[in-house]
Amino acid sequence: LDGLDGVDHVRTVGGREDEQVLEVRWTDEPATLMFAGYGGYVTEARIEDGSFRVVVELPHEVDVREVIDVVKRRYPESELVAQRSTTRSVQTLKEFRSAIGDRLTEKQRSALEAAYAAGYFAWPRESTGEEIAEALGVSPPTFHQHLRLGLEELLSTSLDGRE
Repeated sequence: LDGLDGVDHVRTVGGREDEQVLEVRWTDEPATLMFAGYGGYVTEARIEDGSFRVVVELPHEVDVREVIDVVKRRYPESELVAQRSTTRSVQTLKEFRSAIGDRLTEKQRSALEAAYAAGYFAWPRESTGEEIAEALGVSPPTFHQHLRLGLEELLSTSLDGRE
């Protein structure tokens, strides 16, 4: 991506053997943001063999042709590879809580609940991690480990839709 028009900075922030997660700073509006104006969002963005592939979900009421025209004007070489219409089921709050509850260990849940109740996420913080760890009877590194892993599960369930 370095040297690509519109890209100011690229940094690897994570990944696995077969893929990397990159942080990209754009000089102009990122290509992925153009979909937000239509109520859409990028579910996948990949660079493979020199091609940038983007999977986007748009609301049913959006004129897909209009979105494609906007993309084509900005990126004339781009092409629509596939278009699918899907129906998403709405997950109730109870189902969402159940999905999260199934993924969290008891220690992760305790760390999250204690941190929330103690004002750890408030600004400014009402309690430190050390204070919460002491109240739970664990070391600060142990508390932070459970908290971070719990937050990761919470966010992955919420943002990735994992069940």
